[in-house]
Amino acid sequence: MEKAYVNEVFSSIQGEGLYIGLYQLFIRFEGCNLSCSYCDTDNSNKKDFEINGKKYLNPITVDNLLEIVLAEFNLDLYHSISFTGGEPSQQLEVIKTMVTEIRKRNKNIKFFLETNGSLPDNLIKLDEYMDIMSIDLKMHNKESILALPNLLNMLGKLTHSSYYLKLPFDAYGCEDKNLDYLIEQLTANGIKELIVQPLDNMINENIIDKLFTKFSKTDITIRLIAQTHKLLSIR
Repeated sequence: MEKAYVNEVFSSIQGEGLYIGLYQLFIRFEGCNLSCSYCDTDNSNKKDFEINGKKYLNPITVDNLLEIVLAEFNLDLYHSISFTGGEPSQQLEVIKTMVTEIRKRNKNIKFFLETNGSLPDNLIKLDEYMDIMSIDLKMHNKESILALPNLLNMLGKLTHSSYYLKLPFDAYGCEDKNLDYLIEQLTANGIKELIVQPLDNMINENIIDKLFTKFSKTDITIRLIAQTHKLLSIR
C-alpha cells in the first residue's frame, strides 16, 4: 500500500497566483527533487505531523491519510484541495488514490496542484486527476531550466487540467541570460500569459521596470502578484 510523508494538512486561503483568496484545504507533502534556498517547507522527513492539533506518524498510508482528512475537514467548505510541497507530483500514486476516493464522496470539490514543473512526465500522469495546475518556472535552478522545453511541450498535451505559469524571483531578480531563454521558450510554445511573483514580497522598482520592459517586446502579458498570505501573516 502506498505511503506518504506529510508535512501538514490545514485550511487557508490560496495566497498566490490566479486563485488568490479562494478557500482551500492544503495537503503539504514532504520531499522535493529540487533544493531552493527560499523554500518554505521543511523537507527533512519529519517523524510526525499535525492535523488540527493531533499528531500522526510518518510515513502514513494513503488509506489512513484519507480517513483522517475526511474525519477532520468538511470538504463542502472548500473551493479545492491543494496538493503542495515539497514537490507533490513525486507522490503520484498517493494523489491518484486520494482524488479517486474523494471524488466518490464529493462531486463538486476541485483538485489543485502546486508544482515546480521540473517533472513534466508526472504532470501528464496527473492530468485527469487535477482541475488546476499552478506551475512554477524556477529559472534560478539548473534542473528546472533543463526541463523547461519538455514542460512547455507537455502543456499542449493536457486535456483535463487548466494551468497557469508563475515565475518566482528574489529581490535581485532573474539573470538576464535565463530570462531571455525563458522568453524564447515561452514564445516558441505560444504561451501568452505569465505571473511574476517576488519572493517574500521583496522587490525594487528597477527590477519591475526591467521585467516589464523585456516582456513589452513580446506577445506575452505578465502580471505581478505578491504572496498575499505572507502579507496577511497566515499560512
